[in-house]
Formats: sequence, C-alpha cells, structure tokens
Amino acid sequence: MEGIDETQMKFIKYISVFGLLGIAVSSCKVASKLPAGEKLYAGATIKIIKNDSLDSEKIPALKEQLLSFTRPLPNTTLPLPFLSKYPYKVGFYYFFGNSEGKGKFKLWYNFKEWLKKKITEEPVFINRVLVEKNAENLESILKSKGYFHANVDWKLEEKKALASAEYTATLNRRFGIDSIIIVKGDSKFEQDFEIASAKFKPGDYFDLSSLKQSRIEMDRELRNEGYFYFKPDYIGIEADTTIKPQMVVLKVGPKPDISEQAKRRYQINDIYVNIDTKTDILSNTDPNSLDFFRGLILDDPTKKYKEDIFSDAIAFRPGTFFNSDLQSITNNRLIGLSNFKFIKSHFEVVNRLDSTLIDVYYNLQTNKKKSLRIEANAITRSSGLAGSQLSVNWQNINTFKRGEFFKLSTNANFEIQIGGNKSSEYRDNYRV
Repeated sequence: MEGIDETQMKFIKYISVFGLLGIAVSSCKVASKLPAGEKLYAGATIKIIKNDSLDSEKIPALKEQLLSFTRPLPNTTLPLPFLSKYPYKVGFYYFFGNSEGKGKFKLWYNFKEWLKKKITEEPVFINRVLVEKNAENLESILKSKGYFHANVDWKLEEKKALASAEYTATLNRRFGIDSIIIVKGDSKFEQDFEIASAKFKPGDYFDLSSLKQSRIEMDRELRNEGYFYFKPDYIGIEADTTIKPQMVVLKVGPKPDISEQAKRRYQINDIYVNIDTKTDILSNTDPNSLDFFRGLILDDPTKKYKEDIFSDAIAFRPGTFFNSDLQSITNNRLIGLSNFKFIKSHFEVVNRLDSTLIDVYYNLQTNKKKSLRIEANAITRSSGLAGSQLSVNWQNINTFKRGEFFKLSTNANFEIQIGGNKSSEYRDNYRV
C-alpha cells in the first residue's frame, strides 16, 4: 500500500489480527453467557430538535455535554469501524471464566489472573429503567439551562446481545433573563447585600450553573466586607416566568432563615502565631515568653524566627474587618516560605455577649533545620566511556532567622574509556 511504511503495516496487521481473534474467541459465546433478559450496553446517541434560539454550530457541544451525563458508561470497544460497538474485553472476560485451580496450578492461575486484569472487563448491562432515568435527567439538565419546555424521548434499540439507547431532545424556545429585582432595606447588611447583588445581570439566557457561580462570587464579596458567617445558601433566588412570554424575572434577596450572625461584620482582634507549640490556643502562658510585634502575638519558645517575617506574611491586622481574600493570601505566603511542615489556621469569635471580634490563630510546625542528600549515578556513553557521578547537597533553612535557605552543592564525576577508540588522547574525564 502506498504511503504506509513497514512499521505502520505491521501495526495495522496486529490490530486486525487482535480484533479478529477477539471475535473468534467470544462473539458466538457472549450471547449465550449473558444472564437471562440482560443486554450489553453499546452506548447512546442523542438527536437534538432545535429551536431558533440555538445556533447550529453549538449543537455538537450540547450533544457531547448531554452524552457525558448518561449512565452507565459502556464497555471498551475496538477503534475499528466494523467493530465500533463490539465490547471485546467482555468476550475475554467470559472466555477466561471463573478463577479456579489455584491449588494445583498456581503458576497458571497467577498468569491467568494477571491477564484478566489487563484485557478483560466485567459486562455493563442496560435496561429500559436506566434509559428512562437518563431521559428524565437529560430533561432536567436542559430545563436548568433555560429550556423550560424541553422534552426528551427515548428508545432502547435491542439486538442479539447488544442494546443501545437513543434519545431525542426537543428543546423548544430558551428563556432569557429580562430583569432582576433586588430586595432592598435600610440596614448596613441589606445595603451591602444590594451592592453585591450586581453579580446578577439581566440580558443573558437563564442558566442555573451561571446563577450558582454568581451566588458564589456574591458570597465572596460579602465575606471580604467582614461577613464572616455568611455563605452562598443564604442567597435566595426566585424565578418568575409569568410576567413576560419566554422571559424570566429574577428576584434576589436574603433568605428568611438567615441567621443574625451572618448579618454581622466581624473585626480582627488578636493574631496569634504559634511556632512548634502543642496547644492550639495560648492559655496560661507566661506573657514574658511572648513577643508583641505590629499587632501580632508570637509564641516562639526557642526564638527561631524574627518577628517581621510573620508581620510581612500575615495580611490581617487587628481592627480591620475579616476578609476571605486576605486569608488566602496569608496562607499562600506562609506556604511560600517553605519553612513549615504543617500550617494550620483557624478563627474564633471572642467569647463575649454579641461579640463581633475574631481571634486568629496560626499554628506552624517547622521543617527539619538541616538536611543532607547524597545521590550516586552510573554513566555510560555511546563513545565507550563509562563511570559514575556523585552529588552532595547540604541545606540549612532559616539560617539567619528570616526563613532563608542556605544551600551548598557539589558534584564530582569520572569517566573511563572501556570501549571504542582507547588510543584517544582524551579518553578519561574527571570533573569536580
């Protein structure tokens, strides 16, 4: 064949022989091995009857997305047109049968078990109940994307041993977001809630996943304003489709069951940094053993670190409002120091009536201060040289108590001519 080299031809022959072998071994036997009334699942297809609101070029992506939600996943098939739906690994599964004979033929048993793990799969079955559940699930997914009048029909195409699912999705028109009504109020929380609600924007198509993402972004904005106990579940979203045809009016507001704590802004009180201490909370500690530096309370019994390291790394300051972004920044900075094996942080509301103050705790466990690593490697070259290489790395962290790394490395190798042109002037190499 023109355009195909010898290696490619061998590969094609190998695949063809392997496929034909699979058919010969199992095709005539699989049907007889299946449990009564069961069919092997050969996969699913989806046909979309679109409305004008869906661009034709978006149909393939929607099909692929919907197919990814169908269950179960079919067995592995061969990547050949005439075997595209044949689950060849199931054929081998039935060919090998149950594992027996371990006592008499242990070697054969072990080989058989190894081979089964490599080339067999347990059969995946399909039935009408599963296909109907898939259709209901696909219909729910389409409705969550704004196709409120979508309908998904299904059919199970059955053959001798195989069965495939066929779905037909009629989309109808997609609903868009006409306007958004924000529940307003006079309290500081209600005003901040209204400002954060700008994350919800009219003009787009209704999409439940997009609304959930907007709700997460709104939660983040409110937590950055000090609302420590706020969470996305406190944001209520109601959709009204009766005001305008093919349009949705959203109503966004705090849920009625929102806690009073979630409506309060919390300020940072004390910030504790504990170095290699066993207790999470400083209690009954001698004040003389603590360092007070720029609003931080440092408990470092062996004086391993300078205080300004943590002042620079910790973005919080006493008197400022809680901010979830600053929390992430602080954790990333502490991790970036590469001095600590474990970093644990937590926040506790000061134990007073109606307190809106939070104590912050950072419990840090340091890495081993000094380490020595030695690596030895063998070297061989096509020129006939052979030898070895030795690497020695010595590392000392926090050398000057500011989280620094002091590292010394040395490498040495030698190569000796053991083959090739031994008369060469440069046959032996030594490097340090």
